[in-house]
Amino acid sequence: MTSYKVAIIGSNGLSGNLIDELLSSKSANFDITVLSRIGSTFNHSSSKIQRQNVDYEDYESLVKVLKGHDYMISLLGVAGVDIDLKLIDAAIAAGVKRIFGNEYTLDCVHPATRAVVAKATDPPIFLANRIAQAERLEREGRNGAVEWTTIVTSGFLEQVNSLLYTHFVDATDLRTLKVCCADRSSEALFANDANKEIASVSTPGFSESLSKTAKLCYMTTEKQPATGCTTKFIAAAIAYGATHWDEVKNRRVHVAEVSYTGRDLVSSLEQKTGEKFMVEYQSTADLLKEGEEAFQKGDIMTGTRNFLISVNFGGSGAACFSQSLGYGKESISRKSLEQIVAEAVEYVG
Repeated sequence: MTSYKVAIIGSNGLSGNLIDELLSSKSANFDITVLSRIGSTFNHSSSKIQRQNVDYEDYESLVKVLKGHDYMISLLGVAGVDIDLKLIDAAIAAGVKRIFGNEYTLDCVHPATRAVVAKATDPPIFLANRIAQAERLEREGRNGAVEWTTIVTSGFLEQVNSLLYTHFVDATDLRTLKVCCADRSSEALFANDANKEIASVSTPGFSESLSKTAKLCYMTTEKQPATGCTTKFIAAAIAYGATHWDEVKNRRVHVAEVSYTGRDLVSSLEQKTGEKFMVEYQSTADLLKEGEEAFQKGDIMTGTRNFLISVNFGGSGAACFSQSLGYGKESISRKSLEQIVAEAVEYVG
């Protein structure tokens, strides 16, 4: 069985899931090192992994620690996107053979994403940097400096952390849900300046054990589905790519665990909660404007969330990968939307 040395950058839930997938692989052996910021901690039950804290600003140190690795897989979140280009430089200098690009979100080079970045007075840096990363990897691959792949996942659909971040506006809690979906053609937002309305569905009940207010935003239409993934599925998709390299080599690979429409999500929520939801409307243009204002004020999380919601679930196709529901089908298990919603509701209930 072939053995590979893997450097995983970042210590989070996705990292833990990926370690589990790699260590359980029946196709290859993986020697794993987890790199994280100085001062951070990462706990995993396996004694087979190494942990090392690094200074991401110290280029020479990065090169040294990456030497001898076959794979570098960056799982840094939004706050770490400014580091990814430095990591690519260091990995190439260290002789790393294969790089997984860090783009576990919408398709950052899709025309709709580029249009948002181009129109913004203060473009969201996480999108601009990921576009730069994508272009850099393609260039280095053409030059033969390194082999690469990028697993593009669209939205996260999972329990409270991912569900709140990907889908909720003002998500401090879950007493009142407002489920929002785009209700007009996808061309309206990106080809013209017209406001695209967002159908917003809410219920005053949900669960007495849940408190205060939240808005759940999936911004899709009955005709235009969105796709999403859980972190466990994303980890399995990465591991599959690592063991089926010829299928993903020097390619941007869209993956999808589940496809759903706004009506599907509302129906699943109603079935699980026993509540009936009411409808109101929002504008994606307003969300984008509020997002840009948040970036200008230094509120990165609000800005990032608004831009992701608007582009990810605006019906543009930047995060709808229905054609990729078969990726790794024989090797990767998928949850249904009903299972994902049930787990999310149970987690917060």
